Amino acid sequence: KLTPIIASKLFEICEKYDLHFMPDNFVIAEWNINQKRLFMATYANKWLQLKLKEVSLADYLQAMNIYKIAIYGMGQMGLNLYEELKNTDVSVECFIDRQANRLEAPILIIGPDQIPVQSQCIINTAFLSVEQLRKSYTCLPENYKILSLFEIIDLEYNKVK
Repeated sequence: KLTPIIASKLFEICEKYDLHFMPDNFVIAEWNINQKRLFMATYANKWLQLKLKEVSLADYLQAMNIYKIAIYGMGQMGLNLYEELKNTDVSVECFIDRQANRLEAPILIIGPDQIPVQSQCIINTAFLSVEQLRKSYTCLPENYKILSLFEIIDLEYNKVK
């Protein structure tokens, strides 16, 4: 497990030398607010660059034969993902958020103890790794896909760079 300080330094080095990868055990949940802001700003910038090059995340999902998803995390990145996908062939069944009972959204919001029945996968937009999400989301079948929005952005960004 990377400590927040080491992860932050690793992230800064990757940005400085234009290296684009997300280690499997990249844990950002323990970062301070400035580290999280830097991380989010970097990925928002990469995503904007993809949009300017007319690269759609829907195309990535469709290439994987994924047409119905759930979005884990209703923060700004989750909302942005919903906005990008809402007029595409990839439909968003629901948001999954720990604070589901306190939030409002244009679509269904469920808690992490509920299964998104129609979805083919969950796109994780939160500050936790896919492995952490899978461990905490025990009601999902073992072969159910969970993808990281940040890894998708990195993969697509590296293709067009």
